[in-house]
Amino acid sequence: MGDEKANKHRIIELMIDGSRLKYCKDNENELVDITETEWYQKMKEKMTPGKTIRVYRDNMGLTQEQLGKKLGKSRKKISDYENGHRGISKSLALELSDLFKAPVQYFF
Repeated sequence: MGDEKANKHRIIELMIDGSRLKYCKDNENELVDITETEWYQKMKEKMTPGKTIRVYRDNMGLTQEQLGKKLGKSRKKISDYENGHRGISKSLALELSDLFKAPVQYFF
């Protein structure tokens, strides 16, 4: 039963025509676009640009200090972005998008 739960939430990434698409299995074990699931919509409502930075930074195995060096920012500024104490400029959103290979709108 534990394996069934793990598979239920398993995300499958596919590259099609240079675009990275994410899918998951629904109750009938069919692949569905993850962005159309109820789970995704609920999570999207809770996400802020700062939380998105933290998720991508953690997934890349970077500390705040390491990310700051890549962006020419201090560790404190990265912390402020992640915690919502500092807004994210368009130019920073573009840099993050390029660095993380993610859509720029994730950081607004």
